[in-house]
Amino acid sequence: MFALGSVGNTAISVIETASNRMRFKARSGDPVQHIAFTPDGRMVVVTCEGAVSIWDLAEDKEVLRLKGHASIFAEVVPATGDLIIVSGTKLYLLPHYLYLRKWGDEPKSRIETAVFEKAWNDLADTDSSRAFRALRTFLSCPERAVSLLEKVLVPMLPLTPDETRQAFRSIEQLAAVEPEIRRQAAEQL
Repeated sequence: MFALGSVGNTAISVIETASNRMRFKARSGDPVQHIAFTPDGRMVVVTCEGAVSIWDLAEDKEVLRLKGHASIFAEVVPATGDLIIVSGTKLYLLPHYLYLRKWGDEPKSRIETAVFEKAWNDLADTDSSRAFRALRTFLSCPERAVSLLEKVLVPMLPLTPDETRQAFRSIEQLAAVEPEIRRQAAEQL
């Protein structure tokens, strides 16, 4: 499949290459700037002037519209289906389960409690791919993740300004490439 939309035009067309037929056609309401498919091919994400819209190809309807800065832009993360949205000078990540939830298609979780507990331990692992998979596990079922986090996290007293700055530095260091820096940041937090 491929999608067409010309700059300055509001039309969106999706053509199925295998059958050479038009699969979807709609008007965005605003001039189209960028089009991207979700990894499963079920939806198309359209960036227009001042808005990002998500269209369900099977149902031929717009399921979500996010309005923002005049220079808003969105791209689909190929491996996960998450959306990266830039609006003005701000960067946002919209996990796929949030926009799926918009029209009631949130995946049901059958993940065992032991898997969430293992994911908690993997967050501090020296292998960043294990930490990333752990985050994906938490995102797959936020209610269960919050329940686990409430059990394992200890409430803190208010921080001083210096402690707050150190906490932010440590949080930033959790994304470091070097395993030792991530380990030290996890210990400090």
